[in-house]
Amino acid sequence: DLEISGKVRVVQYRGEIMPLIDIPQVFHLENSLKETDDKFQVVVYIHEGKSLGLIVENIVDIVQGKINDKRALEGSNLMGTIITNDSVVDTMDVKSIVQNFLQTI
Repeated sequence: DLEISGKVRVVQYRGEIMPLIDIPQVFHLENSLKETDDKFQVVVYIHEGKSLGLIVENIVDIVQGKINDKRALEGSNLMGTIITNDSVVDTMDVKSIVQNFLQTI
């Protein structure tokens, strides 16, 4: 269940309180999580031994690939672009997103 702690959305995960980062909101997309959403998808990211949840619109696949960093935009949280399953996919700089989030809480 989605809960609020201070000004941060959290869930209970493996006996701990896990803060959530709304990735669509980070990129200023319209489809960010609504307070009334019953279900949402979260990718768990471990940062310095602590779990953080990255709320995503959907999980298509987990892949490894070579990032074309020539398409990265300075200061945009994007690392570059990969091709997977015949689709072009932007890759995000999760470490930078997490560090920015932790500075705001």
